[in-house]
Amino acid sequence: SPLHCIDFTEELLEEHEAEAERLKTYLNDNKELFEKVAMRQQVWSKFMELERRAKDPSRLMNARGNSLLLEEKERNKVNKALPRIEEELQELIDTWRGRMVDSSKWEGELQSLHRAAEGGARAAAGGRELARERTKEGVPCLRGRPRTYGDQRSYDTELRLKR
Repeated sequence: SPLHCIDFTEELLEEHEAEAERLKTYLNDNKELFEKVAMRQQVWSKFMELERRAKDPSRLMNARGNSLLLEEKERNKVNKALPRIEEELQELIDTWRGRMVDSSKWEGELQSLHRAAEGGARAAAGGRELARERTKEGVPCLRGRPRTYGDQRSYDTELRLKR
């Protein structure tokens, strides 16, 4: 293709400048979409970090001051922001799709944006379901009340009766 040619001519320079101008225009036209994708990625990485921290049992022993309260507030903020951002992103993707004349050219890009928007919602819902199942199984859930020895003993008795 002429954009990958090694023979440097004025014609090739003009094609490169035209391509650069086309990409700048595309970037400016879709700036809001790209910013929203970046924002979603930041919130998603924060969500994953909070999930990783929630699985670390040593954080309960080393809790000083109100670190657990701050962590819970941060988790609530992320849990509220993620669905809102994903909804806005989906609207922007739909608008972008309507503007595209040749959508087959951008199908791969569209699919990756769509998967990113859907993946976050599915993962957030899956985390809540996992917490519910673990609580039902008697495994302590960090958001629920702490399990006591009596709770575990009654749970063990229920298991023996079911067998």
